[in-house]
Amino acid sequence: SYHWLRDYLRSELDIHLNYQQMDELALPVPPGAYGLQFCTGPTRQDPRRKSGFYGDLTRSQDVGCMARAVMEGVLTDLYEYYQQLGASKHDVMVGAGNGLGNSRVWSQIAADMFGKKMLVVNTENAVYGAALFAASRLDRFRDLESAAGKIDYSTFEPDRENAAVYRENSQNYMGKQT
Repeated sequence: SYHWLRDYLRSELDIHLNYQQMDELALPVPPGAYGLQFCTGPTRQDPRRKSGFYGDLTRSQDVGCMARAVMEGVLTDLYEYYQQLGASKHDVMVGAGNGLGNSRVWSQIAADMFGKKMLVVNTENAVYGAALFAASRLDRFRDLESAAGKIDYSTFEPDRENAAVYRENSQNYMGKQT
């Protein structure tokens, strides 16, 4: 979705930004992007769900609002699945992947939306994790937990006010536009 937004900005608005620049523009935008929302599109639960921006479309030319709305839309989809799976009772979540690993803004929104401390892996997680697992099996570590202790994380604490905004507006973020 973020890739789509970058390409949309280039092709439709002749705005050429990289992901870091988009993040910088999204940073000062408050949770809810002033009412601009983004839906990632069809899901198995709702194959008729439309993709794109909705809500307060007066902000649909504001790149910072668009960037934040896309981030929130993607994370809302993840949060909805998280809820369906029976939300974790743990106080901490571990995140990985290019979005969270490369963007402090995505990571903070995730911590706020899920209302939990977010630990984001600072390395190529799949390869590093496999290497640590192999090393633990070769007795290079006392146990797998000791190996996991070698993983470097960035920590993002949820902002209570932002988390409250996401809870209050959660139904609006579920892509239930008409």
